[in-house]
Amino acid sequence: MSNSYGRKGALSPSDTNEAELYLCPSSTELLGGVLNITNRTSSLSTYRVAHTDASGAATDEDWSGGYDTEIFGNDVHQIAGITMGPGETIRVRTDTPNSLSFVLTGMEKS
Repeated sequence: MSNSYGRKGALSPSDTNEAELYLCPSSTELLGGVLNITNRTSSLSTYRVAHTDASGAATDEDWSGGYDTEIFGNDVHQIAGITMGPGETIRVRTDTPNSLSFVLTGMEKS
């Protein structure tokens, strides 16, 4: 077994479509994941975070990390304690293109 620490995914969506931030590789688990959401502008924005059990679009039950959560300008939100299994994904969406950064860090154990 090996462990890999560090940044696992980063995304600054350029549109308002849902996008995959991270896909947990096969035979791998993500432990102690932390998702930072940063608003790089001075304007209010909203975001959504989904944790899915398969690749592809999120369904209603997948939206667990925030659904149209407001984030003030120049602010940071953090979602900690993310644990994932092989093939699971983190998907994100924002209502303001080119304004939010989503960065996932953690430990991959394989």
